[in-house]
Amino acid sequence: MNVEQGASNGNNNVLATAIEVCTGLSDVGRALPFVAPVFILLKIIIYIEQREQEVDAKCNDLIERITFMLSHLPVLKKMNAAALIAAYRKQSPIARRLSISNREKFTTCADALNTCCSDLLMSLQIRQSQQLDMLTTRAVPVDDDDWAAKTFVEAHGGDFEAVQYDRELVKEFAEERNMAMDDSVMRQLEDGALNEAVDLVSVRLEKIVKGNVSTEIVDGLKELAAQLTTVEHEQSLVCVHCDYPCCGTHHPSSYSSHLEKHHCDYPYGTFFPRARNINNYVGTQEKWAATSDTSLDEDEKVEKASVGKLLRWVQEPTILISVGTTWWKGRYYFNTFNLPDLQNISKSVRHSRRTLIYRTDPSETADSYASAEWLLSVSGKTTGVRLTAKTVTSSVPFVRMCPIDLATGEKSGEVLAISDGGMRSYIPASPYVLPATVRVGPELSDEPVRPVRKDFKTRTSSPDFRVILKGPTRRLFRRLNLGVNNNAPGSNLPVTIADAKAQYRFVGGKNYKDAINSKGESLLEVLDYARFPMTIDPRKSSNIQFEVGVPKTEEDVKKDIRWWDRAVCARHRPVRIKLILEDIEGEEASHVLEYVFRPFPFTRIEEKDLAAFWFDEPDMISRRMVRVEKASRWSEKNVLRIDGSDLSVKQLEKIVYQALKTGKTELDMEIGKEKGNGEWEWKAWALIDISCRRVYAFKILLQEGKLVPETRRVAQGKSRSICYATELVKFPPLGGLQPYIDPQYPTDDKVDDLKPPVPPKPTRTLSTNGANHDQMPAELNHRLASIDSNLGRIADALEKLVGDNPSSDSERTNVKRLSAGY
Repeated sequence: MNVEQGASNGNNNVLATAIEVCTGLSDVGRALPFVAPVFILLKIIIYIEQREQEVDAKCNDLIERITFMLSHLPVLKKMNAAALIAAYRKQSPIARRLSISNREKFTTCADALNTCCSDLLMSLQIRQSQQLDMLTTRAVPVDDDDWAAKTFVEAHGGDFEAVQYDRELVKEFAEERNMAMDDSVMRQLEDGALNEAVDLVSVRLEKIVKGNVSTEIVDGLKELAAQLTTVEHEQSLVCVHCDYPCCGTHHPSSYSSHLEKHHCDYPYGTFFPRARNINNYVGTQEKWAATSDTSLDEDEKVEKASVGKLLRWVQEPTILISVGTTWWKGRYYFNTFNLPDLQNISKSVRHSRRTLIYRTDPSETADSYASAEWLLSVSGKTTGVRLTAKTVTSSVPFVRMCPIDLATGEKSGEVLAISDGGMRSYIPASPYVLPATVRVGPELSDEPVRPVRKDFKTRTSSPDFRVILKGPTRRLFRRLNLGVNNNAPGSNLPVTIADAKAQYRFVGGKNYKDAINSKGESLLEVLDYARFPMTIDPRKSSNIQFEVGVPKTEEDVKKDIRWWDRAVCARHRPVRIKLILEDIEGEEASHVLEYVFRPFPFTRIEEKDLAAFWFDEPDMISRRMVRVEKASRWSEKNVLRIDGSDLSVKQLEKIVYQALKTGKTELDMEIGKEKGNGEWEWKAWALIDISCRRVYAFKILLQEGKLVPETRRVAQGKSRSICYATELVKFPPLGGLQPYIDPQYPTDDKVDDLKPPVPPKPTRTLSTNGANHDQMPAELNHRLASIDSNLGRIADALEKLVGDNPSSDSERTNVKRLSAGY
């Protein structure tokens, strides 16, 4: 080690003088071996001071005393000054000023040096030296930081022990002196910390001195220097600020800012993810006690505090205390305490009587704050934590007391609820009396107006078109059954269907209209790839799948209603579809099918409903309903649900607070909704009993929306059960509502009913014998006409057959006779 390099250490003349004396002693050490330990110790002191960037008056004082003594006798080996300086330099600047034992140690060491100088039988010249008198009579110097520490302690009670164990006071002193504060400061301020450091360094120095002046001494000095500067010790730690090992890497964090324990003194990058992981995940902590108060004003500020046990990321019992919302925008406290921390806190609180851990608002007159405090017994022992939370809207705070055993870091008893804040309500002296629900408008049914008629018969344009049509048995008519009647299987008279069309008519109308669109295209569609013409053999049947569309009215087109499995156009009047089949000869057969609208099922009142308000809408045949029911059993905060909008106790308390603040006892809850794109709407108001401080009823108003030109239907009621509210929102008076006239739609007629044929009037004829003969029955006449027609067709066919291949005149004659028939 070259003591001449960097010797001045700024303007430190004392250190320069020591280096000069040490250089002179190197020659003495070669001649006098007993001087070697003195030489080694002085070199260690010089090496330590050279590495420091600041000049300390107390260190300079010892060095000056040592230098003066060494300039006469090599007796430094008996002194402990090197160990004291090394241990002192290891302390942080805050610990140096606030440690009560530092000054005592330096004073003791100075006295020992003075005594040593007096006992060495120095020459009379040295004893009478003015320089020696100055050194032996002067006190240990006090610099500006020492005076600042003394003034600070006196300002806070004058007890050094009370201050050095109080983390908040130590932190406050560090801020005043612009010094860095970390967890190592509190450890250095503990009782015996300096003694332990001095003893440790003394052992190391003794080991080095015993190694004589060989190479082993040089290696020992290097090892000692590494330990004294604590570089290796700091490099083995992991910094909680940056998650990097502090190993000399060029990281933005400076050496003094690296910490091994998380804290909440100021924000840093890894703090909030750690707090989020603890607070938001399961199994990270065991909460012992917690209190919270939410402001009932619009800002909804939350004040909260909690204490518990950290379960993860720790090796020993660790207590977690949180005050406020852990976020960088506000004031918060989020810190952990292991068993050694709790022991130090117990000593600090016992001496200083400062029990406050943290308070979000330092002002004692603040109306909104959260705080945590240590609980002290009569004997001064710390027994637990007191949690407090209060907002401006609460007259008293929430207070909880959690007993804790600081020796084990465990909860030692039941949590006590000292007081409860928030909104306090009272039980009414008598039940509330509420008016009945008022409803204006028709009450509809979700059942069809009548059953579907299925008694329609097939009609043909000619008796020769022997086809029977039968509709489907299901409600939706998409299948038509065709059958050939009265033609024997061997008659060879098939029926060929050439085309089909459809017509429609609403019940109450007289005439059928073609089922065509605006372009004149047919709205009848045959399905299942069926094609016309279609031939049906005698006594055979065929199924035809089809769809028929009925044009909407202009009003229905504007409403753009799309219903599944429902016909919008037939919601008021049943519609009848006439299917017409035409054969290749132009004969027609028709059959009527009827569709009666079945409304969608109305919403029913269920057992879980506390109340339900509704009115019926006759145009769409639907029910507009608002339910009031209990909140889901999975929800702990909500108590009520109105049409899907949940209400919590806190929301109801806010409503009561607004009523107390404004004097209005009927308040819009602002949870109403506009339904059906403006077809109807509902609103809700809360009625508040100011005397009992509770919402005693909800007023709910349902009415037609803005799309309806005139409001005609409305419903109003209260869902629950005594100072009654002054109701400002009134139910619309009956005179102000447009009267609703229920339109009467025809539901049936007899247009398509089969009318029995009217028999012709009997005619009287004179017989040859003068007797009267009655006219033949009409059925017999019809039968004979049909037989005659068939015989005629057969005759024509035979004549054509004979004409193509005539065999004889007799055959042609027989054909004519046959065609003549009866």
